[in-house]
Amino acid sequence: MDGVGFKARLRLLGRTQVGFAAEIGVAERTVHDWARQGPPTVVVYLLDLLTKHDLPLGPPDSGDESLKAAIDGQLHRLLASCREEFRPEILQLITDWVDQQSYGDHQKVIKLASPDTGTF
Repeated sequence: MDGVGFKARLRLLGRTQVGFAAEIGVAERTVHDWARQGPPTVVVYLLDLLTKHDLPLGPPDSGDESLKAAIDGQLHRLLASCREEFRPEILQLITDWVDQQSYGDHQKVIKLASPDTGTF
């Protein structure tokens, strides 16, 4: 990662150079140097971890395919983190949540619609 990429990643994460320096406990000058020359490998790794943590589904302007891949990755990680005997229960919880989001919101829209025009 070069300096331009470093600054872009900080912007994506909503962090300033000064704020990032305070967050990780280094001098501001050090972070300013990284913004010019690029950060060391360990900082790139840290930024990758922060990105996965803060933006688990990727940047807000990601395309459909990258959003699909990110959601798929998060669901696989969730299933991989549970014991095998709880897998069916976790899958049912996910299914129930999706149903609630899909049908729950749809029912609210129907109830809010005018019976005469079908508009809000």
